[in-house]
Amino acid sequence: MSFKTEEISQGEIHEDSNEDVLRVTIVYDDVRSPAEILRISSGGLFAKTGLLLQLGDHVELEFFQGNTILVSCSAQVTRIEPQTGNDEEIGLGLRYLNMDAKSWLKIAKHVFQAPTLAPIRVPTNRTGPVSTSQKFRIINQETDRRIGNILAVINDLQMEIQSKYDELRDLLDGSERKH
Repeated sequence: MSFKTEEISQGEIHEDSNEDVLRVTIVYDDVRSPAEILRISSGGLFAKTGLLLQLGDHVELEFFQGNTILVSCSAQVTRIEPQTGNDEEIGLGLRYLNMDAKSWLKIAKHVFQAPTLAPIRVPTNRTGPVSTSQKFRIINQETDRRIGNILAVINDLQMEIQSKYDELRDLLDGSERKH
């Protein structure tokens, strides 16, 4: 799914308002730009956007479902990649600066919902029909992206569970020593 990457005003919601789709807006110096999430994990995300940013820039991220903001957090640009065949968009690696586990879980549950399980739509080609090999390439890339997102969420949840387990074990070990 792609979004227009133009400046949008405060409070304006993305043009595509599919209720099940997790979307993100990047806010930098009062410029709000919707971005396409390419990869996401508990530590950050990689997104395609039209904003021209520099390594180290700090931005605000607003994660939406429908017209509702699920989570807002600060992030730092850690990676910049030009997008092949598109001079107007770049890929940005963004590391969350203040994402707590509860907020991440609000986002993570959407990785497993409709966008992950929805049919893959193959875009039409402006110059004519899309070839079968192009369709397979698009479907394979999207499937790989979705599987990568699922594996990242599973890994993040395993780390969160291990962390809670360690906290409980330490708490129990401490209470046994007191008795």
